[in-house]
Amino acid sequence: MASRHPASCFVLVVFAFLVLAAGSLQAQTVTGTMQGRVTDRSGASLPGVTVTIRNLDIGLERVVTTNMQGFFSAPFLPVGRYRVSAELSGFGTMARQNVPVNLNQTTIQDFMIDPAISETITVSS
Repeated sequence: MASRHPASCFVLVVFAFLVLAAGSLQAQTVTGTMQGRVTDRSGASLPGVTVTIRNLDIGLERVVTTNMQGFFSAPFLPVGRYRVSAELSGFGTMARQNVPVNLNQTTIQDFMIDPAISETITVSS
């Protein structure tokens, strides 16, 4: 019967621990998520709104569109400060500056945009 050497078992355990620790370090991210809902003044959801999320530090820009419930989500954004705008044809645009995205956190940014007011002038002779 073969005997086990205690030192070789210890080395094997340490090696296994290092392999597992290295794998978990690679899985760590340095990103966060931004999500929110876009509505009109009455609280009705606005689908199809273009939400532009621009990192103020590195210039990265992500554009997402709201779904049928007016919800948008932008995962895996680098940590930093952002300018966020919501725009829909026939409605105004709303923007916010210096919105933080923090490590492994979800930043909520809800928007309320109003219909654009336009006037039509008809001239007849």
